[in-house]
Amino acid sequence: MNFLDLFKMNMKVFFRDRMAIFWMTVFPLILLGTFGTVFSSLRQPNTEPIPLAINSKNPYLAIYEEIPLFEIRAVDWDLEETAEALNQDQVKAFIDSENQIFAAKRSIQVSIVRSAVDSVRRGLELGPAARNLNYTKSLIKTEASKTDPMAISLLSMFSLYVFYSYFATASYCSAISAEQSASGIRHEIAPFSRLKLIFSGFISNLLYSIAFIFLLKFYTDYILKLDLIPEFWQSLPVLLSGSLCGAAIGLLIGSIPRLSDAARINLGVFVSLFLGLLSGMMSPEIYLFINEKVPIVARLNPLSRLTVTLFHINHLNSNSESLACILYFLALALICILLAGRKLGSLDHKSLA
Repeated sequence: MNFLDLFKMNMKVFFRDRMAIFWMTVFPLILLGTFGTVFSSLRQPNTEPIPLAINSKNPYLAIYEEIPLFEIRAVDWDLEETAEALNQDQVKAFIDSENQIFAAKRSIQVSIVRSAVDSVRRGLELGPAARNLNYTKSLIKTEASKTDPMAISLLSMFSLYVFYSYFATASYCSAISAEQSASGIRHEIAPFSRLKLIFSGFISNLLYSIAFIFLLKFYTDYILKLDLIPEFWQSLPVLLSGSLCGAAIGLLIGSIPRLSDAARINLGVFVSLFLGLLSGMMSPEIYLFINEKVPIVARLNPLSRLTVTLFHINHLNSNSESLACILYFLALALICILLAGRKLGSLDHKSLA
């Protein structure tokens, strides 16, 4: 039996698994539809400019004044006056004469200011060509989407469902493990390579997960009327690596011996929802708090990294987080696949001994 035959067989097995289909397709669409409908009805576009103080000696003051997203105040404050204005929330941030940013607390508005400063710095590196840059267009496409915390919550939910590739591979493990199912024993003694079996099953489940990403994009754009991922093609490499990471984690969890399908699903639901909560699915302020107090948790949380990267690409027009995010997902996926491969192999040898 060649690889193509195994691939077809695994696709048939997958589509017969109603539980995996429900958790990977039906459940995400229902939940995203519910939250999307509620959020759209509550959503009030925030078109008020962000109050920003800039030292009057800042050489780039004129550039910042051209960005309508900001309400600029040219000031000559000392440190005490700056701290007082920030603490009393008179302005969201202060940029000194050397283009350094000061803020009293983390917020979405401060993140936008930082992105603006970074854009100006990168533009100035181009020299005279920077005169033709439109900083307003590079920062935002619509002001409401940049300052709306609901957009971040929905992006976090979208990221959560990208990682739902976990369910397909976790359920698949019971079909190939001789210790966990009778079908696994039949696969073990069947006259085809076990490596091909595992690889073809992993690929078939991953391809379905990738197709679901496109379904989610269509669903949010044309059914819910929410333009969450306007830069979809720029976001696609990050989304694909996230789906791969989720599938690899599912393969690792599925390799745990004597773990029932229900236990795998419950574990996946609990862990994914908990990580989604930490990434700002319920409130972006939760992520900002964790990132400030325990930044290592935010950096290691795959859902947080995917949410932040998607926000940067689609709502701040920045690819600064993309490469690091992709490499992190690929490294995590490789570790999970290697551990799962060793675990599944040892289980089958023990069960047949």
